[in-house]
Order: sequence, then structure tokens, then C-alpha cells
Amino acid sequence: MIKAKKATIIVISFNQEKYIEETINSLLNQKTTFDYSIFISDDCSNDKTYEKCLTYQKNYPGRINLVSHNKNLGMMKNIIFAYENCDTEYVAICEGDDYWTDQNKLQKQVDFLEDNRDYGLVFSDSDALDVENNNIIRKYFSKRHKILDGKITEDLILSSFIPTPTVCYRYKFVDSFLKSVDPIKEGWKMFDTPLAIYVSHYSKSKYLPISTSMYRIHPSSSSNFLKFDQKIEFLLSKIKMKMFFVKRFDLSSKMYRKVLSSSFLSFLSIIYNDGFPKKSNKKVQLILFFYESIKQILIKKFSK
Repeated sequence: MIKAKKATIIVISFNQEKYIEETINSLLNQKTTFDYSIFISDDCSNDKTYEKCLTYQKNYPGRINLVSHNKNLGMMKNIIFAYENCDTEYVAICEGDDYWTDQNKLQKQVDFLEDNRDYGLVFSDSDALDVENNNIIRKYFSKRHKILDGKITEDLILSSFIPTPTVCYRYKFVDSFLKSVDPIKEGWKMFDTPLAIYVSHYSKSKYLPISTSMYRIHPSSSSNFLKFDQKIEFLLSKIKMKMFFVKRFDLSSKMYRKVLSSSFLSFLSIIYNDGFPKKSNKKVQLILFFYESIKQILIKKFSK
């Protein structure tokens, strides 16, 4: 367990030796009036990532905490481990291939949460760096999504518009999420979106219309290199996660239909971009899912 600080920045890393120094430097450069810690959870990297992190820990022993797992846990278990081992009032995250661009990011976000007790998370826009083309896209997320704040649970279920490296949470909500929801048992393949949905349900969310981070887009990004079956599997996991919260929060049947409709459009988008393989168990699985879901809606509609 990390020694208590006002705020903790989590860094999850795995084989990111090319980027990890820029990530850590951007976090060390934060200007704050309070003490904060950086918790690096390295998932058994087999390159020089851990060695570079260890050097930083030795140079900043009061600021940086480092854990390296003896075996690879996988992204989900690693990030859950990191969040569970925080003892803090506020927590932010920056993955090992992203970095923060605003030296006052943490101060701005903690100040807002301190002054607005009914808010549980605050986030901002993010720039993006296309690594292959070395091209920077300013305010990448607001160009791709309609970004909202306030009470946004249903909006987040339908569209994930919070850039992970920009968010800062009131930790008590993260702790509540970890104690009441088991993403691994549920079979989800993502953590940041369900966490944000959960926190947004029990509090308000604040959007700062500025860019505070750089999100790297490259072939090894988790959402950017999947094959057809993997994309379908990820989509199925996302649908399952959304339906979980529709049921848990007792949202309307209209919301259920919206999730089904938006998920089907995502399915069509995958087909349009990737083609439709003749042999794909995941394809059949998803088609059956949509068939059964639509059938249940029709049964309920015409049995009234």
C-alpha cells in the first residue's frame, strides 16, 4: 500500500522503454501546492522499462513508488492492482506510453474537486500523436466526440468520450467501485470506461475544455491492432459491460434499445473497415446475440 498523499498518479507500464522517461518526466514536472506520489506498476516488462523506472525511483525516493510483478498479470489485473494499492484522496492515471502536457493539470483538477464536493471526477480534452506519421492532432477527443459534463452516466454508456490520461478521480468512488464490481469476473476487457460510468452515476463529472495530455496512437495501442475476431470479442465485452450498468442502475428500456442500436452500428463499422471473414466464430456469436436481443424486445412489445 502506497503511503498516504493528497494525490497519487498511477502509471501502468509494459515494454514501453521508448516512452516511459517522457511519461515520468511529465508527471514529475507537475506544479502543485500539495504533496503527491507517482505509483508505477510494471507488468513484468522484458525490455528496459523496469530498469529506467528503477533509476527514477532511486533519484526520487519520496515521490516515486515502483512495483514490478514477477509474472505478467495482463492489463486488467495490473491496473486493478495499482488502484487497490492507493491510499490517497485523489487519483489520476497516465499509461506508460502517454504523457501530460500541462504542468498545472493536477493542481487544477484537485482544486476543482476540493471546491466542488458533489463532483467525483474531472477530465479534459487530449491531443493525440500519430506515431507512424509523427503527426499531432490537437484536441483529438473533442473532434471525435460530443463531450458533456454534469450527470453523464447514460451518455458515457453510449459513448466513451473521457480520455484516460486526463481524468482525476475522488478516490473514495474508485474504492467503492473496486469493492462492489469485479471487472475480471464480469469478463470485461476494459477498465477505464466502466470505472468512469460508475463514478459518474454516484457524482457529477466536470469537463475542462483544454488539452492536458498527449495520447499516443501507434500499432501497439490496445485498441488499434486487433484482428477481426479480437475486435468482435472486444465489442461483445463492451456490450456486456454496458448492459450490466443499464440493469444495475435500473435504467429505462429505451436506454437498453439505444445500447443495442449503437452496438449494432459498431458491428457494421467493423465489417465495413475489416471485411466479413467467412470463418469466424465470433461473428456468429455476435449475430446470435443481436438476434436474441431483438427477439426479446419484440416479444415484450407485442405481448402487452
